[in-house]
Order: sequence, then structure tokens, then C-alpha cells
Amino acid sequence: KAAGYPRTYEFSDLEVFESEVGRILQEEGPVFVDLKREQGEGYPVDYENLHSAERRRAFKEALDEIR
Repeated sequence: KAAGYPRTYEFSDLEVFESEVGRILQEEGPVFVDLKREQGEGYPVDYENLHSAERRRAFKEALDEIR
């Protein structure tokens, strides 16, 4: 909120995030969502490609499935 976002959300439980993200994506922006997570075995170590176009596309497709 200090950065000027009118609506902010913070989640540390994936199930709660999954149940709320569809509604949040329907809100008029800008909206800031902070999803807390813990490092696990599947954590990406390929930092060079962490923000690649392919990863952005996969993230967008995952969000589209939730809507």
C-alpha cells in the first residue's frame, strides 16, 4: 500500500490463494498480490532463464486456467 496500490493482498497458503486469485484478477487495477512461499525441491536454479519469455507465457497460461 505504501507504493500507492489501492488494493494489496498477501497469501502464505496456496489453497487460499487459488480460491481468491480468480476474484482478484477481476478487480480493476492496479492490484498487488504477494504470494509467500518456501523453497522446495523443485525450486528453479536456472536463474538465467528465470524471467524468460517462456516462463512468462507459462505463468500467463496458468492464470488463464484459473479464470
